[in-house]
Amino acid sequence: MTGHRVTLLDRAHRLVNPGPARPGNITVAGLFRDQLAEVACPEASTFRFPEASICVRSNSAALLAQLERYFAPWSSPTRPDALELFAIEGEPPTFGLSPDDYSSDADKRSNREAWIDLRDGRIFHELSTGLKFLVGRGPLLCRGHCTEHSSSVIEFILSRLQELHQRDGWAPCHAAGLVSDGRGLAVAGPKRSGKSTFALLMLRHGAGFASNDDVWI
Repeated sequence: MTGHRVTLLDRAHRLVNPGPARPGNITVAGLFRDQLAEVACPEASTFRFPEASICVRSNSAALLAQLERYFAPWSSPTRPDALELFAIEGEPPTFGLSPDDYSSDADKRSNREAWIDLRDGRIFHELSTGLKFLVGRGPLLCRGHCTEHSSSVIEFILSRLQELHQRDGWAPCHAAGLVSDGRGLAVAGPKRSGKSTFALLMLRHGAGFASNDDVWI
């Protein structure tokens, strides 16, 4: 989870605090309809988390198998508000847009993604993989070489769960998370202050592992 922290928190912040809408007639809903008109997603897997359940529909059984292996330990009973993600395996779409239409964080040394704000949501373009993501008021969509870059699909699902945390009033804390005697323990501190070392010591004395880098409070 360490490598996911900055990207996920930044993405969740942008979803909760969108920038100015891009003018024009392009909408997330319209792009979503166009993509599903081209490709069917007959395979489906549902993952149940405490925050929500997510149904992933895809044309790639191999991708779903990878997601099932990753998320299997996290499955748990949930409330009934299910989210849907359509993960389409294939060439990444252009959506009729050029790279100049996208925004990015110019002040960052290494930009991993760019985005376009539309009237009803946002397009994300992951620059390193070429994957495109649609986030709007309805189902979510990812298209590109999803099976090869399944870790990016996993990141996207985790970012959606983090957005739900933020909307419910939770706040992220840079800390190691442990479980002891049925209670949670967050070990917070600056970088290289010994959080991981202390967590490993606690694990040797019977504590349970929850997270090595992020805790929501």
